[in-house]
Amino acid sequence: MLKKIQMDYFQQALLLRGATTIGPMYVYLNTAEPVFGHALVEAFEMESREVI
Repeated sequence: MLKKIQMDYFQQALLLRGATTIGPMYVYLNTAEPVFGHALVEAFEMESREVI
């Protein structure tokens, strides 16, 4: 699924970067509150470590 999303964006000349994780993440809809959770922290750390 992720590969298809990446290819769809690539065909539109849009490149994605980042990391994908599975885990809890908290999002408050319709507010200006930040998104937070273990999955977000893990994705940020992976992206920081695995830059090519």
